[in-house]
Amino acid sequence: MVKMTRRRLLAAGLGGGALLLVGSGLRWFTSGYQLLPGEASVGLSVKELCVVRSLVEMFFPASGALPSGVALGVHQRIDEEVWSQPQAMREDLQAAIQLIEHAPLLLGFSGRMSSLDLPEREKAFQRLLASDRDVVVQAAVALKQMAHLFYYGHPDTWKAIGYDGPWQPRPLPPESSARYQSFMVDAAGRLARGERS
Repeated sequence: MVKMTRRRLLAAGLGGGALLLVGSGLRWFTSGYQLLPGEASVGLSVKELCVVRSLVEMFFPASGALPSGVALGVHQRIDEEVWSQPQAMREDLQAAIQLIEHAPLLLGFSGRMSSLDLPEREKAFQRLLASDRDVVVQAAVALKQMAHLFYYGHPDTWKAIGYDGPWQPRPLPPESSARYQSFMVDAAGRLARGERS
């Protein structure tokens, strides 16, 4: 039988407290992310897709004749683009999303990017764009440009901005787009059955 001295009891308490703190921190780091009906994460993790959705929601709220970016599925289009890239590019984009999600905490904001309300999210994103750290600026600019490309490339925005459409009468999506759609249907089916990716 091991005799519990005051020192052993204190060490066990400190060790248990540290484990609890680390476990809580890890849970906070990865919890609170939920897909909306009809969404599926194929190229991004569930967390990353939720972060991208929060950025798209900030960039493109519904305004007059312009639909919201989330309603147009811009975040899913970014997921598709990430999925279609080579592994190294995919990892860079995923790292950029993770950086944008957690950087506001280092800038004095009270939470992760996706948990901030819209006005605070906009302030935090503007601070990322104005950062003196190149990697932060590059991550923010890359995601902003990608979102703008897919939003204004969507036919539902063309009339509102006075664009009469491309010369090519019928869109010719790349073969990877059809493959992505089948992955998305499969992922949505697994989610509906309660299976994990």
